[in-house]
Amino acid sequence: MEQKLNLTVDGQELAQEDVNNLAATAAYADDRVLYEFFRLRPEINAGNKKAILPFGLTTGVPLDGLTSNAMFQGDTADASVKVMPFRAIIASQDSSTPLEDLRGMRSGYMVGGSGGTLYRTVTLAANLSSDPRWTLIYAALTPDVDDVAVSRQVQDQTTGEPAPQTLSVTQSATVELGMVDGTSAASPSRPTLPADGGGTYYIALCYVWVVGNFNSTSIVHKRHVHEVCTTIPLHEMVGATTFRAPNHAFLVGGTVDVNQSGESSATRPACYRPPTQTGAVERLILLQLEAGAGAVSHVPGDIVDSSVDYRFRDFEWKIQAREKGHASLQIASAYDAAGTGPVPSAYLSAISAGRPDVSYLVHGMGESYVGSPDGGFTYVDATASKIVAMAIGQDISDTDGLLPIGAGEALVLAVRNSDGALIYNATASVGGQVAIWLRAGGQFQNFSNVANP
Repeated sequence: MEQKLNLTVDGQELAQEDVNNLAATAAYADDRVLYEFFRLRPEINAGNKKAILPFGLTTGVPLDGLTSNAMFQGDTADASVKVMPFRAIIASQDSSTPLEDLRGMRSGYMVGGSGGTLYRTVTLAANLSSDPRWTLIYAALTPDVDDVAVSRQVQDQTTGEPAPQTLSVTQSATVELGMVDGTSAASPSRPTLPADGGGTYYIALCYVWVVGNFNSTSIVHKRHVHEVCTTIPLHEMVGATTFRAPNHAFLVGGTVDVNQSGESSATRPACYRPPTQTGAVERLILLQLEAGAGAVSHVPGDIVDSSVDYRFRDFEWKIQAREKGHASLQIASAYDAAGTGPVPSAYLSAISAGRPDVSYLVHGMGESYVGSPDGGFTYVDATASKIVAMAIGQDISDTDGLLPIGAGEALVLAVRNSDGALIYNATASVGGQVAIWLRAGGQFQNFSNVANP
């Protein structure tokens, strides 16, 4: 518990330090709570530790007329990068007491630009050279900045008479965006982040590859944005399991950057993953595909889930099925249905080649970046007229000894290209009942390749 102001006697003096302590307790309350979840502290030999909590909207229509909710966005003919809101955080800089050294992290919001938008726009300087250059976009966090001064009455200590004075009576943490341009060259080097100083702490956000002859109407393609900001997940000591990219998939000078020539290439390395690809979602999907203990739940083309945008993700899945035509069709949670072979079921997960009524539990991985080969069975997005990626594309047949849904039949889950909804599709005669445990990793919303900027 924090110290609580306790006035117990009529006429008791209220000192300036009492009020300041009360104000500090209130102002720093959210940072102290955040520390309990993130445990951000300077590491040995690593100097000051800094990170951001990125913008996190992963579903719905993009905000403020944008084309996506990616953290950094270009793709408009105005030489700009739009930066979505985030919270910048630094570990404690106060070593006056062991308690403050532990929990004294500070944070501030970067949010809002002109016109009431959530994002801010950073306009890049022209590149007069025919050679490319790198530009670093960074955040500058300054805790405890005096706000705009206001007029307050102050009693003169000699005469006892009040008189107006202009004073700053509140403080805030400010987060500003800045840029450092590198030098144009055939193989340009990345510029250096400004050094912390004067109470301001600098956090690298992203490097932008600025092409030669870049001007005020040029477009920053998303494949030219290399995110490098350190994101902060919930700490493992609070019992959380987190998902994020391995840090050497995006670090400047990291394994992928060095081995795949990240500094000398406009396009991101093949194994690059952004630090803002955080979080994961899981769903248990039940499919009643044959009338038995209830009506069929899904027909080809039905939406399975639209609660998040499933585009630009990696997937892990487990699938269990009860074979087509089985006499005791039922979903386990339909407790009033007849039958003894529910799905999902530990019984059905057994591996026994001599028992045709037992289905194997099958594991797999997938993605929703590009269309996956699937042996000729695809889901076509009618809106975009484009084959989209298979999150799950497993042939389920009597003949392969795995999941006897129907001889030679196929079942898939697909991600619809137009809106990111998860769609069920199958050949017409697929039957049985299916349980799918689906885990979807965080979005790489700035996914792109050379052919698709």
